[in-house]
Amino acid sequence: MDGNSLTTLPTNAVASLTNLENLDLSQNDIRTLPRSIFSGLSKLEYLYLDHNDPGYGTVHSGLFDDLSALNHLSLHYNELRTLPDGIFSKLTTPLKIVMA
Repeated sequence: MDGNSLTTLPTNAVASLTNLENLDLSQNDIRTLPRSIFSGLSKLEYLYLDHNDPGYGTVHSGLFDDLSALNHLSLHYNELRTLPDGIFSKLTTPLKIVMA
């Protein structure tokens, strides 16, 4: 779904894709993601959220809680200044985070 000028995603946009391992939402205009957007995506390993100018207005603290297999998260080229405390606390696998 990269490069589609998306500004928002419905809460259930990817809910039925339970075997999804790679999700690319980069190069859109997403300002915020629903707290439960990634619920049920326990097999997701790679998540690309980069190049979403003007950046994410809000990153919810539980956004990544259900992504138990996540090992690569790309957030670069956004205007994120901070992330909520404990945003990655429920992840159990080593996580590579790319930010710039």
